[in-house]
Amino acid sequence: MKISGHLYIQWLDEFLNWNPEKDGGLEILALKQNDIWRPDVALHKSFRTFTGLGSSHLLLTVDANGSVLWRPYQVSTTADTVKGEEAMVIFKMKLKRKSIF
Repeated sequence: MKISGHLYIQWLDEFLNWNPEKDGGLEILALKQNDIWRPDVALHKSFRTFTGLGSSHLLLTVDANGSVLWRPYQVSTTADTVKGEEAMVIFKMKLKRKSIF
């Protein structure tokens, strides 16, 4: 069974904020998803093939107050076939941000 999903994930990043009046009127940035921190999101069940959510070319939007919007997608193949039952997909998220310093 193949599963295709699209998530809408938004969070406030206290390290990504600025004052638009002092920074040339810039209010929104579009950044590649691999260029900033994002929560670890993984499917709960095992899958035959799995790659990280989204794409290295997928853009996130960040506004001046640090609000980040990420809309990743995923297509995965399950390890088991579901016959005669409703399938449930569970995502797990880790929201702890680790310092790189």
